[in-house]
Amino acid sequence: ATTWTPEATYTVRFDTTLTAEGGGRLREVFTSTFRTAPFKIIQYSPPDGIVNHPADYPLWIYFNDDIDTTTVRASFAMRDSAGGSIAGHFLLSPQYPAQFGFLPEPALVRGAFYSVTISDALRSVHGYQLKAPLTFSFRTAP
Repeated sequence: ATTWTPEATYTVRFDTTLTAEGGGRLREVFTSTFRTAPFKIIQYSPPDGIVNHPADYPLWIYFNDDIDTTTVRASFAMRDSAGGSIAGHFLLSPQYPAQFGFLPEPALVRGAFYSVTISDALRSVHGYQLKAPLTFSFRTAP
């Protein structure tokens, strides 16, 4: 199979000339139409609003297609409750091309609130833009 285009409509059609191994044929034409999902975030950790995230644990973002890792840094922002930017490094692996992690360094402050934004600047390896940005927040464990 090739890469499906996000948010595209496809039609599959089998006509009555299709022959089974045993020689049987379809009695009538079979047609099915479907629409593909947009390039999007399908899961993230920690979940929005959680109040006991470990201060030294990475954040993970999962997508429904492989990501263009060159767009991760520009699309990611993590801030503390005062709006200050949080430093850290990205966890990227060719074995898991549809996800990335972010490990804050140094570890986050215990009992503090943080927000994370992934903007629509993030792209798939096929050049598709993230359908919608994501913002979530959490508090680290005391």
